[in-house]
Amino acid sequence: MNSKVLILSHPKLTHVVEQVLSGMEQPSEVIIKDVGFGGAIDFLNRHLETIMPNIIVTGGAHWGMLQRSDYSPNVPVIPIPVTRYDLLQAALQACQYGKRIAVILYEDELGDCQDVVKDLDCECSFFTFSTTDEASSLIQTLKESGTEVIIGAGLICALSEKFQLPSVLIHSKDSIMKIIEHVDRLETARLDIARTAQKWSMEFMKHPITYDVESHTANSNSFPPHLLPQRLKSESLENMEILEQFLFNRRISTLFKREMSIANINPFINDDYPFISFGALLCNEGKNSIIPFLEKFEQTEEARAFYVFKEGECRVVLLTKHERTSEFLNKELKSVRNSKSDALYGGFSFSSVTKEEFSSEEKLSNKIYEAKVALELSKMGAVSDPVCVLEPSTPLSIIFQIIQQSGGLEPNLLIPLFGHRNTDKLLYTLRLLLDHGLSITAVANHLGTSRQTVYGLMQRIESLVGLLTDPEKRFSLSLELRMLEMSRAIENVSGDQKHVEPAFQIV
Repeated sequence: MNSKVLILSHPKLTHVVEQVLSGMEQPSEVIIKDVGFGGAIDFLNRHLETIMPNIIVTGGAHWGMLQRSDYSPNVPVIPIPVTRYDLLQAALQACQYGKRIAVILYEDELGDCQDVVKDLDCECSFFTFSTTDEASSLIQTLKESGTEVIIGAGLICALSEKFQLPSVLIHSKDSIMKIIEHVDRLETARLDIARTAQKWSMEFMKHPITYDVESHTANSNSFPPHLLPQRLKSESLENMEILEQFLFNRRISTLFKREMSIANINPFINDDYPFISFGALLCNEGKNSIIPFLEKFEQTEEARAFYVFKEGECRVVLLTKHERTSEFLNKELKSVRNSKSDALYGGFSFSSVTKEEFSSEEKLSNKIYEAKVALELSKMGAVSDPVCVLEPSTPLSIIFQIIQQSGGLEPNLLIPLFGHRNTDKLLYTLRLLLDHGLSITAVANHLGTSRQTVYGLMQRIESLVGLLTDPEKRFSLSLELRMLEMSRAIENVSGDQKHVEPAFQIV
């Protein structure tokens, strides 16, 4: 599997990136595209499907505008941050041109790095801008007031040259090298997981695991007692009764505008929409945040949605023309969730042939159960997308089947982390380290703490489980952590718990 990285850049930054790449051995194919100010979204709209990258890397105004817009590409976007080291080295270089220095960055890109230059023998002032005209006017004013040198990203450096002011690019080679190394680690981990999932998929095709709701034993000791999934209890209900129970006991006949002519005909079996999936959506703001998503989905004429609300939760029966709907679900729900302050979560079972799902009570119950587990995973933050869909042959789906079949695996590597005062914090930090390719900076930014604090936690974790430099150990730890998350989700659904805590809490 080949990996492709797209860097949205500026000519000034491109020169530095090319210098860094020339001295590195990167496993990914790197494509650099210079994009003008404010043109990142338009460029991605026109070229994303042609380039088909696995990761997008960008910084400065490009990153800020992407973050503030409703645009949501279907691949991860990694920012090039401005670090304290970047500002320090840029200031030291700027001192060679003069003592009166202005640092100009897009909106709040700088963060809290200003104090790093307070002891230098120079006068540093900090400014922000939102538009090109605003930046030009600011630079002209600074020049007239005696500023001798400008520090900024590519656009600011280019504008400074027009006003005949010396400029220094704020991004250092060191930070560019670290972000490229971080991206390579992420892509290596993604490819490892993809290969493993493919291997597992082939094994399961040879030896398929069937859904047996009675196969899990309550006495299983595969996980710590408070994380053990409870046995899913089967109930002797007819198909329609099972479905009505899922829909908060709403009568099926009330969901259809047209009168059902023959009572015995299943109204959900429709040749135009032959696939069915079950879902649950949750939002603190209630149904006003969810209905636009459902209506937008139906407007495509790719689906018909039947839904019922109760106490902020929405239960959905979705009839679709095509089997794979997860990408569309996530794209549309992201646009709804990004426009709201409160979190919006969703879980759906994977689409399957409607006639097959209604062929037995067990199949129908399992599909509904699968949707509820997927919602719990979404609420826990165990998946990156707003909607969790347990698609066949994916790692999450395979883990779900394993736990349903045998209760999971023994958490041998994680055992030393249990029983401590800060066990939850250690588990949460370990998950972040594994997900971010052991990047201390990325984990510190995510936790909102210092790199030194993360170093301390990492040293504590490695003192208990061993060094994390071994790829096999990292994969095994990641697998056990996901087992724990899945087990907690299953326990919450089986126990019918309304309030769900995150899988790992920071204490």
